[in-house]
Parts: sequence; C-alpha cells; structure tokens
Amino acid sequence: MHIVEIAENGVDSAHFLPLHGRFRVPWTQIPIPGVEIAHTASWSLDPERAWVSYADDSAILRVLGRQVSAFEARVRVSHIGPGSLLCFRFDLAGWGEIALYQTLLPVSPLEQQVDLRWFADRRLPRLLVWYIIGNWISQFVQDIEIWENKIHVPQPRLCRDDGPIYEMRRWYRQFLP
Repeated sequence: MHIVEIAENGVDSAHFLPLHGRFRVPWTQIPIPGVEIAHTASWSLDPERAWVSYADDSAILRVLGRQVSAFEARVRVSHIGPGSLLCFRFDLAGWGEIALYQTLLPVSPLEQQVDLRWFADRRLPRLLVWYIIGNWISQFVQDIEIWENKIHVPQPRLCRDDGPIYEMRRWYRQFLP
C-alpha cells in the first residue's frame, strides 16, 4: 500500500463502526458478543506547524446497547510529517493514560515497516493496558486486509459521513514529489 493510506484511514470515519465497532478478544479477530465501541472522530491541522495534523477520536464502550461512561477513551493521533511517526494518546478518564507510538518506515515502493511501542501510566492495571493495546492491534490487522486489497481512486465519490478525505489529501500532497 502507499504510505498515504495510513493517514487516510484516520479521517475515514465512515469505516469505524462497520469495521472497528465490535469489541474483540485482544490480539485476535474474535468479537465479544454484545460489546461495541462507538466512535466520534474529527481531523484538524496544526495552526502553527504545516507538517502536523491531528485525528481525534472519542471512543466509548457500549455493553448490550448501554453506554459505559467509565470506559470512555479520548485518543489524539498526531501525524508528524507524511505519517512516519504517529503518536496515539489514550486518555482513560480518571484511570490514566497510555501513549502508543507507531513508526512507519518505507522499505520499498508500496511497502512499509511498522513498529509499535507503548507506555502506560503506572496507575493503570496491567490487564487493562494489555486489553486496550491488544484491541488496537486487532483493529490494525483489520485495516491491513483492506489496505492490501483496495484501489486508489483519485476523486472518490464521498458522502458527508465519509470524513475530510479530500482535505487530508490536499495536506498530504506537500510531502509527495
């Protein structure tokens, strides 16, 4: 895939619910019945640094259709440059914070090496950290399958709920030759 796909993925909020809305057994693709993740996402540019953009997401757990506000997480993804460094901050209200760093290194045309490192607030139970990171990895695996099989469409037909894909593409062009 082209490295721009990582950045596009963060602004394509229409895919969050159908692809990532089911909570899964960490590190697997096994959905947990009756448990969903509701996402509210946005994208913005840094007003002072033209090479930085942000994807923000508020994710809340729903169990059997009822929101569980104790398990709401706010995530800010900082795209620094053309996606070479993504910083995820999971702010678990009242519990603590997890910082996840994802680096992307182009190793050949249409091939990236992805590395992940995370750090968690000492107050957070290790089982909770394992669960959140494992669920994030499960979601990333779902995206890989799509990235490996999709076709780039320069002018896709979009609806309002698809997110600011055109705006993100305009921002991203500054990094392309």
